[in-house]
Amino acid sequence: ISQQVDRMSDDDRDPNIEHIPLKDIRPGPIRHESLAPEQVDRLRTIYKCLEPLLDTPFEKFELNFLRDADPEQEIQIWSCIAASHQHFLQQNPDASFDDAKQAFKAFLMISMGAERPADIDESQWQSFEAIYEGR
Repeated sequence: ISQQVDRMSDDDRDPNIEHIPLKDIRPGPIRHESLAPEQVDRLRTIYKCLEPLLDTPFEKFELNFLRDADPEQEIQIWSCIAASHQHFLQQNPDASFDDAKQAFKAFLMISMGAERPADIDESQWQSFEAIYEGR
């Protein structure tokens, strides 16, 4: 989504923002040996909804959750993204693949608390926010 990541110093009184190109970011360590079978089932459902947009095999998608400090919380966030995207598609049955990608991008950014990107106009962003927030 972004071309860089900002990192703040550990000292909150003196923020030191460092711009890091995405190509320099490496995956974190695997923190969990496995997920509960119920969690894997939920991930498969999420993956099935978003597969055309993810451009990654299920195994790699699942591996990212094993890296999370709190996989359950991350699964809940992705459940909301997938549900929002399905809702968008139901509301817009004639949406193009590009429209679906833009909606996915928006829901992902909204889940991270990001600001509206320049390539999504304000009214469309508000519509995405309303879907994501269940309004």
